[in-house]
Order: sequence, then structure tokens, then C-alpha cells
Amino acid sequence: MPARVGTGTAELVNRLEVTMLDVMRCSAGLVCAVITLLGCAGRPAKPAVARGDFPYRANAQRTGAYDTEGPRKVTDTGVFFTKPGKLGFGVGFASPAVTGGVAYFAAADSYLYAYDVKHQRELWRYKTGTLGSGCTPAVFDGVVYFGSEDSVLRALDAMTGTERWRFRTGGGVTSSPVVESNLVLFGSDDANLYALDVRTGAERWRYETRGGIGSSPAVAQRVVYFGSRDSFMYAVDLDARQARWKFRTGGPVEATPAIAGGMVYLVSPDKHIYALDADSGQQRWSFRTDSFPSAGAAVAGGVVYCGSHNGTLYALDAKTGNERWRSKTPGGIWGAPSVAGRTLYLGSGDKCLYAMDVETGQELWKYETGAFPVFCSPVIAAGTVYFGHLSCRASPKPGALIGLR
Repeated sequence: MPARVGTGTAELVNRLEVTMLDVMRCSAGLVCAVITLLGCAGRPAKPAVARGDFPYRANAQRTGAYDTEGPRKVTDTGVFFTKPGKLGFGVGFASPAVTGGVAYFAAADSYLYAYDVKHQRELWRYKTGTLGSGCTPAVFDGVVYFGSEDSVLRALDAMTGTERWRFRTGGGVTSSPVVESNLVLFGSDDANLYALDVRTGAERWRYETRGGIGSSPAVAQRVVYFGSRDSFMYAVDLDARQARWKFRTGGPVEATPAIAGGMVYLVSPDKHIYALDADSGQQRWSFRTDSFPSAGAAVAGGVVYCGSHNGTLYALDAKTGNERWRSKTPGGIWGAPSVAGRTLYLGSGDKCLYAMDVETGQELWKYETGAFPVFCSPVIAAGTVYFGHLSCRASPKPGALIGLR
């Protein structure tokens, strides 16, 4: 049940993204934290919750291209600090969902939080049965959908945090859901892609693979695309409920695919970025990276952007796969980059969030967290870039949810 927070200081612990799912599984016990969120005196009116949806990676196609401008320089910083608890901790790996002036994010203390980013106060929290979640919530028509490692996908009222329904799978749910055609689509560690009724949570159908599914599904033209740890990328027809095609890579496909211009772009631990025809699954090109690619690619303006674990960011021509430029950060890049207008944003293992020019890769600015690597994919809303980061007892700063504009 959700717990309401009144005026003054409120207790909190924070959360996990997209991408370092294996790291999350290996260190779940260390990620747990108990933290204190700084609220504000008084009781400002709640912001209205937008009824439009918020899908992970900006849209159902998961391109990471946001329909807004982001900050080319930082003039204001909203830092929603937390205080470390006795176990160490954070605001995790997964991206927040930001809509209607509210950020929804899962935390390492097993709660999902709704946070008023304008007035910097907690609205509600909902306790799950696990330490944290690598799942970014989807917000659609006043409902928040999210999964967690306790094998359950939940639907909560976005205004109150009241549970509307829940659905139990046979494995952890770190795949970020997407809502399409009155269905909630998501993967599970039990090797199934599920399609649930958006209103009731009743199962409509499932598609079974031979490996767990941590990849977040993308949808385009009545087809859902997703990867599996069986090393295949799948394209499943939403009407026929059967695979149109599947494509084998050289390793487990944890990353989220991006769909743009009739192409599917995916990354694999076999050190390749692939471009496939969305209708047939035929490979159009592949690009070999110097290290393991990160959680997924961003596609905007005819360019594919993808980072790698050695800190290299690649910009490739979306049609040919030819390299346009590459840039380097001192730390590894784990999360997928995000694009808003002329600016690209990405987190790095050097504890910084970077803003770069999309045409040249030139660094525009960086923000140092001073705490822990930035694993999550940034979210851009209303001219502000949002991200979270973890921390630990030895860090000079606690984990935080941060907004830069």
C-alpha cells in the first residue's frame, strides 16, 4: 500500500536503470539503502498528472529522441539529495519517468516513489517485495506500470499510488513496460514476453523464448521487438501473436532495440551494433565497437548514437553504418544516450553526466555527481534533463535524483 508523506523531512531510499541488469543482480544486497529525502515546509498544491503516456526512451519505438530542447548550458540545478543509510545505497540504475511535473522512480529500498519536481517534495511511495528495480516505469492515462525483481508487474494510480492490479510472472521483471493498443507489453526472467490487458491486468497472451528477457520491448507498425538472453532479437506480430522473424547475435541480448526509418537498431555483447530491416529481419549493416556496447542506442536525425564500456561514444550514419565521429569519456558508458534537439546527454563511469553537440561530439558541459557512476539513461522533460545516481557509505555525496536546466 502507498505511504503518504506530510510536511518536513521524509524517509527514502533510491533506485535502479536500465542497463546494468547483470550488475544489479550481482550486487542487489549492496545496493540496498535507507535514506532521507529533504522536503520543504508548507504544503504546496499537487501538480496535475498528465494523462499522456511516458514510455521509457522517449517513445514506444525506444529511439531516445525527445521532442523537446534540452539545456545547452546549465543555469539551474535541482538536486533532490538523499542521506546515506547504514547499508550504503542510492537512487539507482533505472531512469525516472517524468510527466506532469512528477518524477516516478524505483529505489534500492524496495519503494517506488512519486516526487513533485517543482516543489521538491515526495507525494507518495509504494513498497514492493524486493530491494530494487531495474525497470523504468511507464505512465499511461493516469496509471503507472512497473515491474520489479519480486516477479510482479504492478499498475498504480498515478495520483495516489493506490494499487489497481498486479500480475505475477515466473521471474524477475527488469524489462521496462510499454503500452500499446490497450496492452501492457514487457519481458520477464522466466523467458516470456507478456501482453496484459491495460485496464485489468488479465493476461491476453505470451510469447516464450529460450532465455530470460531483460530487454525492454519496442513497438512499431503492430509489431513488438525485443531481445532475449538466448541471443536472439525477436519481432512478434501483435495480431497474429507469432514471430515474424528472429535474428541471432553473438551473445545474450539485454539491450533495448530502437526502431526508426523502417530499421531496427540493436547492440550485442558480441561487440557489434546491428541494423536490421524491420519487416524482414535482414541485416543491413553492422559496426564493430572496441568494447562491449552499452544498454542501447539513440536514433535521431539520421544518426545512431551508442556508447561502450571503454568510454567511447559512436555516431554512425543510420543508413550505412559509416562512422561520423566518436568521442571519449574517462569512464565506461553503461546507459543508453538520449537526444533532445541539438544536444546529446549521457552518463559515465567517471561520475559525470555529459552534454555533447550531436553534430560534432564536442563536449558542451559536464556535471560531476561526486558520488557514484551514472548508469541510467537521462530523461528530458520541459527543458530539464533528469537522472539518478547511486552512492555508497564511502562516497562524499549521497545518491540523488537530479534535474539540470
